[in-house]
Amino acid sequence: MSDGRTAESPDAVHRSRLPLAFGLLLVVVALAGCAGPGSITLTAADDARLAEANSQPVDPDGKRGRIVGEAVETGAANDTAISGRAVESGGEPYRYDGAYYNLSRTVVDEEEAYVAELEVDYGPTNVTDADAVRFSALPPADRRALGELFPPVSDRRDEGYDVGKLGAYTPEELADSALADRDETTERVVIVDGERHRVRVGEVRQATRKTYRYTAEERFASDEAYADHLRAEHQFTLSGVPAEEREVLRQAADGGYTADGEDDAAFQSVVDRFRGRDAIQSSEFDGEWLVRWNDQTYLVDIRFGEYARN
Repeated sequence: MSDGRTAESPDAVHRSRLPLAFGLLLVVVALAGCAGPGSITLTAADDARLAEANSQPVDPDGKRGRIVGEAVETGAANDTAISGRAVESGGEPYRYDGAYYNLSRTVVDEEEAYVAELEVDYGPTNVTDADAVRFSALPPADRRALGELFPPVSDRRDEGYDVGKLGAYTPEELADSALADRDETTERVVIVDGERHRVRVGEVRQATRKTYRYTAEERFASDEAYADHLRAEHQFTLSGVPAEEREVLRQAADGGYTADGEDDAAFQSVVDRFRGRDAIQSSEFDGEWLVRWNDQTYLVDIRFGEYARN
């Protein structure tokens, strides 16, 4: 490309044994919500705990932290990402320097790009140097694509591929890549700090690289302000609770309560009691509520399990 821009990493590092894990993970997540008997946990929540639990985390050293910080401090931040892998906007606010902000984004540019599935087998014993290449000798796009995977996060070595991610390339970078090939899966030995690692690059597919402009709007100036908002919108008081339900709540506040099979009448009654109230967030499988009980404010997390069907 004439402007010399590079495709950004999609920030999609995953600890997987095989590419099949991409699909299996979705199945596991979908089934996890309805498996098991159901449970409830009550967590005492002061202003800081309540605000933190309902905001998106920001790592100051990560991409998200850079974008949020720059948008707050300068009014806007630009970033590029493969479509579908941009920093999230909307939803829960971001906490930055003690205040809470909504992040908005707009697309200001887009162009053709490619993504490739990269996997690394750390320190295999059955490799030769016949096709080895030093990390420092790789083209810049390959070094960028692999950069998050080195050095390894642990010294553990398993048989087969240990870790993987998606790497992004412009058409020109893909043509110059020493690792990725549009037409076939490739394997190379890459030498990093004197140690040999096997790198496999699987499917290369076309994608869209977008440039986003982010802006931040302050919603709440402090933990107290955000917590006051959450209490005003969602908190309710439990009263007139029968003894059987009180025992469920007592155990839930003392480490958690798990339903006794599929016919726990007390747990079912508690679930019905909360389902009739406005949740901070909920789905068919679980939910989070804010409740005042026994002169204490609690965040209530309920996993419906088998009771999702009732």
